[in-house]
Amino acid sequence: GIEHAEGGGTPAGQSTHGFQIWLRMPVANMEDDPRYGTVEPSDIPTVSLDGGLVRVIAGSLDGVQGPAQFAVNVQILDVELEPGAEFNYVCPSSCDNVMMYGFKGSGILNDDTPIGSQQIARFNTTNPSAQGAKVTAGEGGFRMMVFTGKMTKEKYVWHGPFVCSSRANLMQCFQQVQTGQFPPVRVKWDYKDASKTPKGQQQV
Repeated sequence: GIEHAEGGGTPAGQSTHGFQIWLRMPVANMEDDPRYGTVEPSDIPTVSLDGGLVRVIAGSLDGVQGPAQFAVNVQILDVELEPGAEFNYVCPSSCDNVMMYGFKGSGILNDDTPIGSQQIARFNTTNPSAQGAKVTAGEGGFRMMVFTGKMTKEKYVWHGPFVCSSRANLMQCFQQVQTGQFPPVRVKWDYKDASKTPKGQQQV
């Protein structure tokens, strides 16, 4: 696991806007060393649409590969549409679970279901008739994130900050925190204070 400090700005007091994405690992990989990374806007390739574009953050779209690397197979897209523009999405054959999260403007899914800012639509593509969706932007345009992956269909137990595979594993995590054994690896500086980050280390 990772112990981290939340922050919504920079040491200079500037505001930032971004998404923090956590991926649940299969039970077999829950004890693997944690992985963490950031993706800068300049590193994200795009796919042009008629009236919009798609930023490919992870996975691939139309042969364009995203820079973010994860221990599980996912596709993450940032879709931006001009008013009235359409985006026809098809789930990759390696995945079976799709969520579309709107965060700017509004749109219509499959000509009949509205979706707006801070709303999410999920569809289970194990249904042969639900392999994709058409998104049409509203009068003010629409921007959304598309999160696609493979369902593990495994049991998990959640409490507080921990997501575990069993209650015994959950109790073990709390015991490690209470006895100072978590996290097992720490940086040498106070990561909760952005001004203490050494030069050459990225604070996000």
